[in-house]
Amino acid sequence: MEKIFFGGTIRTMDTSNPVVEAVLVEDDKIVAVGSYEDMVAQAGSDVELVDLEGNAMLPGLFEPHAHFDLASFMHKGNFIGGLVYDNADEVVAKMKEAAEKTPKGKWLFLFGLDYLINRDLPELDRHWLDENVSTEHPIMVCVQSMHTSIVNTLALETMGIDRNTPDARDGRIYHDEDGEPNGILTEQTLTYPFLLAWINDWKLNPAELMKEQFIEWKKKGITSTWTAGMQSMFPNQLALMNQWEQAAPLRQDYAIAFAPLESGAASLDDCPEDNPMFKFTGIKFWYDGSPYTGNMFMYDNYLENEIMQDRLKIPAHQAGERLFDQEYFYNMFKKYHDMGFQISVHSQGDRSSHELLDIMERVITESPRTDHRHRIEHCAFMTQEDIQRCADLGITLSYHVGHLFYYGEALNELVIGEDRMNSMFMRCRDALDKGIKISLHSDDPMYFADPLMLVATACSRTSRKGNRMTTDQAITVDEAMRAVTIDAAWQQKRENEVGSIEVGKYADFTILSEDPYEVEDPYNIKDIDVVTTYLAGIDTDTMY
Repeated sequence: MEKIFFGGTIRTMDTSNPVVEAVLVEDDKIVAVGSYEDMVAQAGSDVELVDLEGNAMLPGLFEPHAHFDLASFMHKGNFIGGLVYDNADEVVAKMKEAAEKTPKGKWLFLFGLDYLINRDLPELDRHWLDENVSTEHPIMVCVQSMHTSIVNTLALETMGIDRNTPDARDGRIYHDEDGEPNGILTEQTLTYPFLLAWINDWKLNPAELMKEQFIEWKKKGITSTWTAGMQSMFPNQLALMNQWEQAAPLRQDYAIAFAPLESGAASLDDCPEDNPMFKFTGIKFWYDGSPYTGNMFMYDNYLENEIMQDRLKIPAHQAGERLFDQEYFYNMFKKYHDMGFQISVHSQGDRSSHELLDIMERVITESPRTDHRHRIEHCAFMTQEDIQRCADLGITLSYHVGHLFYYGEALNELVIGEDRMNSMFMRCRDALDKGIKISLHSDDPMYFADPLMLVATACSRTSRKGNRMTTDQAITVDEAMRAVTIDAAWQQKRENEVGSIEVGKYADFTILSEDPYEVEDPYNIKDIDVVTTYLAGIDTDTMY
């Protein structure tokens, strides 16, 4: 089946042929680009004409760092975050309403607690949840960053956590003055079992949840995604996800989180054979945590104020921490590097990235590999010197610019301070100027997947409150669009298949109501409507 796409601006992201009049598709691949007359002349008599009707067509957009498995489940919880609710009264009312609607004895999962946006929230711990929400449900409250959870007394008892339970290698159990757990837990090893308890208690159907998530992401123009550390959330997860992907409206690549690999909960033998819809890319590590949990690893201390110490429970004189012993991390990194895998590492703080680069440099020097494409994820704070080291070592960067859009003011005023924001925060411009390919990501479910919002933020350096900051690191619309198309595809080693509109690639397209390149203020790119997407030449609106 042949199709000719025409009738609107078509931006290819191919630097040698950036704008074309028409595209000829045969079955699932692009077979020609050029003028409308040339495409008609090359096509058969039964070709289908797809009139863009003045809309813009671009390569299918990427979400190059999210947690599809987690997002599918967590977005089915009760959202209580500042991304939706304006004040503490609304949040508390939502929590109580959710408890009233939940049968007694069933797990209650609340997602998105946000002290930095809803600064009038009370201080939550197990006692507050017992007194104000419920003692008749095990409750898990996950903060927006996903690195901290707060649970009630019944949840602690149900999961067998008491004063004698040790901290995890990567996380901490907080305690009252009498030594009993106060319900605050950090990081995956401690928090995921509570999430799984909720999932299993409600017998949530992963096939249905993931289908719904596919549709939500497709509505944002996404045709390809990368799951940044697949967890083991249900039996036969990889095999089943591979099966579901074959009829999905977007492609999914994935790295496996190293923790389930090391614990034996997951195995590389479980990875299905790579195919155009579902592809294994490598291993995901975490070196530090979140600026909103206090374990983003910095050289200088966090700011000290009521929100940081009393609400977020970040001790005074705290600069964060690495999640793993350096020698242990070196051994794990080297193990998977020597096995030939692409390795991606979560790193937010300046000290975290510096130490991580020391380890990467050590491993790459000892065991050189060409085109390893190792990645650093999030890159919130990094010095110009360390960005240069990334360029020298061939490290590619994926920027979590939603931090600026949603939390720019909070980072400035409460968490880090203006000096470090101005010198180290989300240095996209510096990375591009040093020749590094970058991508822009949402980290969904931390922030809702929305590539156009990321483009708008990276170009304008403007928060959702309208405040511009660190504008010297603004990038161009073309650079930002590349960061959610061809350069994101390159990071996932898909640049020969997708990411641009070129002959031989899959016919993955995103149709937009406006051409992002023609929007006068780049901040308004986030308001462009997604008309539809095409995956392998098929209008995804027809797939469900």
